[in-house]
Amino acid sequence: MNIAPMIAQIIKDSMSSSEQALLAQASISLSNRYREGDYKQRPPTLIERYAYLLARFPATLEAVSSVLSILKEQLPNFAPRSVIDVGAGPATASWAALELFDFNNLLLIEKDAAWIALGKKLASHNSRLNQASWLEHDLNNILDIKAADLIIASYSFQELASSRQESLALELYRKTLQALVFIEPGTPRGFANIRALREILIKEGAHIIGPCSHESPCPLVATNWCHFSVRLSRHELHRRVKNASMGYEDEKYSYLIVSPHPAHKPYARVLRPPQKRTGHVILDLCSESEQKQEIITRSQKNLYREAKKLRWGDSWNKN
Repeated sequence: MNIAPMIAQIIKDSMSSSEQALLAQASISLSNRYREGDYKQRPPTLIERYAYLLARFPATLEAVSSVLSILKEQLPNFAPRSVIDVGAGPATASWAALELFDFNNLLLIEKDAAWIALGKKLASHNSRLNQASWLEHDLNNILDIKAADLIIASYSFQELASSRQESLALELYRKTLQALVFIEPGTPRGFANIRALREILIKEGAHIIGPCSHESPCPLVATNWCHFSVRLSRHELHRRVKNASMGYEDEKYSYLIVSPHPAHKPYARVLRPPQKRTGHVILDLCSESEQKQEIITRSQKNLYREAKKLRWGDSWNKN
């Protein structure tokens, strides 16, 4: 199912032509309010929420799908029966999870009643999502939930104070049966949040599933940050809302996947787009205890053949 265009059509059908004409300005207004810290002072209007869905839903969806695909790659037998979507918004992460996993027990946690209403409206077009339970809850408060196989916190930690991020991460980890996933914007600030969560959870005994190939201290220096990118197509209404001429955009994100259980780790993770030159490939890698560059040449035959297939964010096993 191509979810983003379907949801765009649902929104389009819900709006008059005059309302659709306001979407681009509403998107700009909402972005400005986020940057200026005004978002909490005045709840967004319905048109602003539609604009947010059209401008941000597709990118967030692709980022979550990319991370969950890495989870499936690292844990091939992973088959969650229960999932919790923390800070669910309009259920973006849940749409992604339902595309990749077969489960029926889904709880979505969101503090904004209007987002819950919109999420339920969109969910009415998906029989599995329509059966999910919703909990209206502010993540700044203690969270009392049952344990679940998979817990996802997608773009939901950035508005919390650092002390609350730490306590909430521990609350979620202690309710995780199989895998806990955090996704944040691929910015220095977003990675700083992820890095702090990584340190906290390793101290708690968590095992890293991705992106790291180790549980040693992060080797990246302060001027660098671990992030990845996914490219998505823009449908017509998406381009109109963003005043964009290009038919695609790139979403940068940082992420962390942990588990209470140990798992096989790759030799390294590709931190930057591989430089594929004539006769050799240059790889920027994060491996145990260090960030390093490796050059794989044609003379290395099998390694060279595999290196040519690598993309930014892939695991690299070398053997």
